[in-house]
Amino acid sequence: MKQFLSACLAVLLLAVLLVLPAAAEETADAPNLTPEFSVTAEAAYVANTDTGLVVYEKNSETPMAAASLTKLMTALVTVETTSDLEQRASLSSQCYSNLIAANAAMAGFAPGEAVTIRDLLHGLLLSSGADAAEALAEFVSGSEADFV
Repeated sequence: MKQFLSACLAVLLLAVLLVLPAAAEETADAPNLTPEFSVTAEAAYVANTDTGLVVYEKNSETPMAAASLTKLMTALVTVETTSDLEQRASLSSQCYSNLIAANAAMAGFAPGEAVTIRDLLHGLLLSSGADAAEALAEFVSGSEADFV
């Protein structure tokens, strides 16, 4: 009987020793969510949308340009609002001039060129072309200023 109690006590002690370090790292109020990997991006933000708990953040308060996220949203809005991707659209000369002056990334569409929405989406998503983004914004909303 003494051996049985000693064995149970040893198992209990071993279990406590294994669980205590994990319990010390995380509490209900402040969980330890340090990733076991390196985040090389300049900024990152991961949150549990069900609980609102921020799982990980890096430079989350630093303002950053939306860049490609804006282009992805432009593609999404275009696809959601356009039933025929073979319709044609073109980029105004004024927008084209503004993009050139801003040294924006271009897909290679010429001002006034009638291009299918499908080709503009390709130029937007594959080349990250601001010219394609502008043409799609004008097509969907009439002007860049009225887009989204």
